[in-house]
Amino acid sequence: MNGDQIRDSFIQFFESKGHQHMPSASLIPAGDPTLLFTSAGMVPFKPFFMGEQTPPSRRLTSSQKSFRTTDIDEVGDHKHLTFFEMLGNFSIGDYFKEGAVSFAWELVTQMFGLSPDRLYVTIHLDDDEAFDIWHDQVGVPSERIYRYGDKDNWWGPAGTEGPTGPCSEIHYDGGVEKGCHGGRMVAVDVLTDQLKEERDGAAPQDVDGCHPNCDCERFVELWNLVFMQYYQDPERNRTPLPAPSVDTGMGLERAAVVMQGVTTIYETDLFLPLLARVEALSGREYGADEADDYAMRVVAEHARSSTFLIGDGVVPGNEGRGYVLRRVIRRAIRHGRQLGLEGAFLGDVAGEVVEQMGDTYPELRNHQDFILTVLRLEEERFQQAFRNGYEELSEALEGADSLPGEVVFRLWDTYGFPVEMTSEIARERGIEVDMAGFEEQMASQRERARATAQFGGDRAKIRVYESMAVGATRFLGYEQLTASSVVVGLISGDELATEAPQGQDVEIVLVETPFYPEGGGQIGDAGQLVGPNGSVEVRDTLEVMPEVIVHFGSVASGSIALGDSVEAYVDEIRREDTARNHTATHLLHAALRQVLGPHVRQAGSLVAPDRLRFDFSHVQPVTDEEMWQV
Repeated sequence: MNGDQIRDSFIQFFESKGHQHMPSASLIPAGDPTLLFTSAGMVPFKPFFMGEQTPPSRRLTSSQKSFRTTDIDEVGDHKHLTFFEMLGNFSIGDYFKEGAVSFAWELVTQMFGLSPDRLYVTIHLDDDEAFDIWHDQVGVPSERIYRYGDKDNWWGPAGTEGPTGPCSEIHYDGGVEKGCHGGRMVAVDVLTDQLKEERDGAAPQDVDGCHPNCDCERFVELWNLVFMQYYQDPERNRTPLPAPSVDTGMGLERAAVVMQGVTTIYETDLFLPLLARVEALSGREYGADEADDYAMRVVAEHARSSTFLIGDGVVPGNEGRGYVLRRVIRRAIRHGRQLGLEGAFLGDVAGEVVEQMGDTYPELRNHQDFILTVLRLEEERFQQAFRNGYEELSEALEGADSLPGEVVFRLWDTYGFPVEMTSEIARERGIEVDMAGFEEQMASQRERARATAQFGGDRAKIRVYESMAVGATRFLGYEQLTASSVVVGLISGDELATEAPQGQDVEIVLVETPFYPEGGGQIGDAGQLVGPNGSVEVRDTLEVMPEVIVHFGSVASGSIALGDSVEAYVDEIRREDTARNHTATHLLHAALRQVLGPHVRQAGSLVAPDRLRFDFSHVQPVTDEEMWQV
């Protein structure tokens, strides 16, 4: 089977078992601040597992685009990837271990036609239930069921919190000739006893024999069946989920290695066309030189992952997702230079990615022009920085045993030369990098930045607010525009006051208020406070400290005093005009995404009653024609 056939047959198998096929979600997780990227097939379904949302079906299946940042520096060897496709089937409170194991065995042995004699199973050390299912119901011999601890057979959560549980994996035996210890396997009981002793505090020991999780790579982990039983919070506390569920993951790339009888993922049909494109661009032959092969794999993999990231709206930047993309692109550029590739070349490889995978993922075809533009612009930006930085780095590394932190910092600060790239180049030459010194330089820069900031007045004012010792202000403004309240805090002339006369500027804190404080770009409400002895015209409203709302204005008549009962009136017309402009920012955002592309992200805004301003991210200046379309 080629990659498309493996993907299609997997989905069709589970559809025949009553699973609803769900399209792949974006690589940018929706509403999940714990994750930078969608890193597993279950990520879009976390709300279902946690009982926060109702799934469209209790049985789901998908082929999910996934991206992991942990292996960026390893890409170029024969097995590591940043972008991959995860095939999965999911049970949300429906079948559990028995159903998951039954489906998995049927698919790999019947639909995929793999010999049971080439399959080994791993389970968690304490999961006797899984052992009984594999051994008694499926018929896997006990000598091919290995137990491992949390490191290998406990999954999750994806992010800092979420569903988690023990897992069971299916491993494919690539043959004795690929193994170690002369093909001798360590006995199941011996390995189990050793791992239990290590869990109880014994020192780790070398394993005397081969086994499914051995580093010799005789075995390929084909499929991971995760038995979701718990929710883990950020403090690693675990509580039972509303209903035990199943999350499985079979990497398409690994499945292709097994199904196509090749040694590495780069020999599968998923990568051969990309490597062929790199060969054509560079004039080098894949397989002729080990260093060239490494560089070709980096270019192919990073071009593929960059294409998918940009297609889902990520653009190069200096932080977060944008920085990860920039790091991947620039690493590909460096290895392209080692192949003699000058100028912009990633777009050619990206075009091959779109040609190969655009039918399965139409967003690649829909955004092809934008993908190529982003890659071209990023390559142009980095060319000069790479040239200048690389020359200085090469001079610093000449004859050196270590690279000082101040040099690493200067390359980063002056040329924008990525720290990770500096470390990788030095590591390739066997030179240590003083990362502690780099961090000291960074800390010094941050301290200099803090020292130049003007904090004096702000700090003094905060001390005044803190000395009021008022509680949290209850906000009523979503339900009403008028309210009765009491003055619990009063400032006049930047000092605490008990009373303020007509004409005096004041800052007032109420027990509760209908006035909306400035936030999210929207300015605060204005209006009037009317007390028993006078009134205050409110010009602005701010949340000066967490949950402390302050009304800024001046005494229009009479006086205002601490403890006064007041009627608070929000300027209704100003509020409605501001609300309309707030709506307009969302309409504008939608129009920008429609005209410029789905990568457009809000980067700030001002929402006032008379106007609005919307800041957004884009990779190049907006043309007049595009602005008119917006």
